[in-house]
Amino acid sequence: MEALKNGSDVLFVLIGAVMVLAMHSGFAFLELGTVRAKNQVNALVKILTDFSASTVAYFVIGYGMAYGVSFFVGAEQLAHKSGYELVKFFFLLTFAAAVPAIVSGGIAERAKFYPQLVASFVIVALVYPLFEGIAWNQKFGVQAWLKASLGEEFHDFAGSVVVHAMGGWIALLLARELKSRATAGAAPAAALAGMVLIAPAVDFTEELMWKQFPDSTKREIEQKGVWMRPSEYGNDPYPITRGLIEDGRKHLLLGGLIETRCPVHILQGVQDPDVPWRHAVELVSRFSRDDIVITLIKDGDHRLSRPEDIERLIAAIKEF
Repeated sequence: MEALKNGSDVLFVLIGAVMVLAMHSGFAFLELGTVRAKNQVNALVKILTDFSASTVAYFVIGYGMAYGVSFFVGAEQLAHKSGYELVKFFFLLTFAAAVPAIVSGGIAERAKFYPQLVASFVIVALVYPLFEGIAWNQKFGVQAWLKASLGEEFHDFAGSVVVHAMGGWIALLLARELKSRATAGAAPAAALAGMVLIAPAVDFTEELMWKQFPDSTKREIEQKGVWMRPSEYGNDPYPITRGLIEDGRKHLLLGGLIETRCPVHILQGVQDPDVPWRHAVELVSRFSRDDIVITLIKDGDHRLSRPEDIERLIAAIKEF
């Protein structure tokens, strides 16, 4: 019975690993579609090399740093529990390698081959495992400190807040940084061809959180340092900390004009419960350029992941 349980666990994790690995082909095709035809082979080689470097970095350094497991042991130890640790490594590698894959897409045609390869190795070997160990393996005592200080540990909800809500905000900050570097006389960065923003939650910590919270919630955040907000995407609430609100105030954009130096197309669902469509309309008025397009999707929600929504996204990208 124990062997059957171990074998089932290995099969389940292996299937998950294969599914996430398949996601990397999506990263590759997406990046190839954003570069010029003459650079597509070069971009694909970078993607494959990044994954190879990530595998070596995670195998030799990163996985051990995050989980305290070394693969430089006997084969009989690695084969324990039907090789569960090896399959678990493969599963978590697909996530670790996704980090440089995302970075690669953001700097396509803007970085040299070897510096990018070195950066990918360092990220997967040292930077990513540090946060992975903290969030997923109780490493370094950070989770215990958070629970003792705030009454709750940090919970990673598969990037539902960090990725989706922050995406539009970070894209605009990136565009502003590129402009400031060019103004300061630095070597000009490659111009952005265009930006497609999906439900951009710009200044969300202030406009969509703090200003909408009742006084009782604000007092709890100010006095206790954290408020546990119920989530519609999972059973557990997620913490809204005073630090998050205060840090957000250092990066507000809606108080002045936003210069992107490129066309912008916003896709916004009218039925979005998290980012109201009026927030996107307000954002449009802050751009200093005239070539700003907003598409309001009457029956669209926050995720905009239906086949017709994907078609709209592809069409918006093709405009550039």
